[in-house]
Amino acid sequence: MIRFLAPALLLLMISCDAQSGPGASCIDDGDCGGLQVCEEFECVDVECLVTTDCPLEQTCDRRSFTCVEGCEVDDDCRAGFGCEESTSTCEPLECRSTELDCAFAENCNPATGACEPDGGGHCEPCSTRPFQAQGTCQDSRAICTTYFHEPELYCFLRCDEQADCPRGFECLNVGRDASGDGTIDHLCVAHCGDLYDNGWL
Repeated sequence: MIRFLAPALLLLMISCDAQSGPGASCIDDGDCGGLQVCEEFECVDVECLVTTDCPLEQTCDRRSFTCVEGCEVDDDCRAGFGCEESTSTCEPLECRSTELDCAFAENCNPATGACEPDGGGHCEPCSTRPFQAQGTCQDSRAICTTYFHEPELYCFLRCDEQADCPRGFECLNVGRDASGDGTIDHLCVAHCGDLYDNGWL
């Protein structure tokens, strides 16, 4: 008996698979597969069913089942942008964090909500001067010194916390009195030579 049932089951499975493709008969969308809807009792392919089927900054039009320009929620937009509900467009967000929202060497200005170039002269090549930790650095907060394995001298700005440094730089205890004022310095540091080599500076 089992020997005769096996071919019948195989035919039934093939029949079921065939009915889930484009052109298959249907009563509602649940009878269709993948990106398909039931129209006039027939499964047809569509571009989208929900907005997550579409690229960023596009939403799914539930009437035509096509992706159209616009947004519904912030997740429909690129990083740094949010969905303006009144226009259904992605607009730049005010920055909340230097590390999360700003580009390299920028700082988040909480007063304006904008990312701004730091302009502090981080990683500028410099040379030392007698009794002047600043050396040839233009910024009075800077110290002309080396960092880690790099033998070249660069300008590093003093910091009290990470928020004092632009993106791409880290506020670290450098473990020495680089300024010569009797205290261990905290500086906004980065591997400046590597940044130059890779085109960031």
